[in-house]
Amino acid sequence: MQTMLLLLFFVPALHAEAPIWLESPAQAEKASKSSGKPILVDLYAPWCYSCYYMEEHVLSKEAFAKASQRLVLLKSDVDRDEGSALKEKYGVIALPSYVLVSPRGAVLGRIAGEQTEADFLRQLEVLLKGAGQDLTDQAVLALQQRLAAG
Repeated sequence: MQTMLLLLFFVPALHAEAPIWLESPAQAEKASKSSGKPILVDLYAPWCYSCYYMEEHVLSKEAFAKASQRLVLLKSDVDRDEGSALKEKYGVIALPSYVLVSPRGAVLGRIAGEQTEADFLRQLEVLLKGAGQDLTDQAVLALQQRLAAG
């Protein structure tokens, strides 16, 4: 009985926290610049079946929650003004679309359409590895931190 209680207490701690999706591009940009993490922009529509599929079968899963710890997450409905503006800005023509953006605003890559969980996470990892090689962003962030520290 004691072992069961210990398992119930500690097992939830092993799971990654649920991802926190921002809905404001300004908030996401600010969070990205202060943390040095790239933004993953999720462009979706409420009527889009593939968007729903991705939400239920990929974005709500523990593996994505773990991967998302290296990201600032921005979710934007393309049927709303801000989402429509982002769709235009990033040249999105298919839904869902996921655009990885550096803290300085450069597009680092994109994933489009319905994916399996494994395929999506593999593609995201490839994009993140490429983002990690952006030495300019790292240098700018380090300089900003040094300036802020005086």
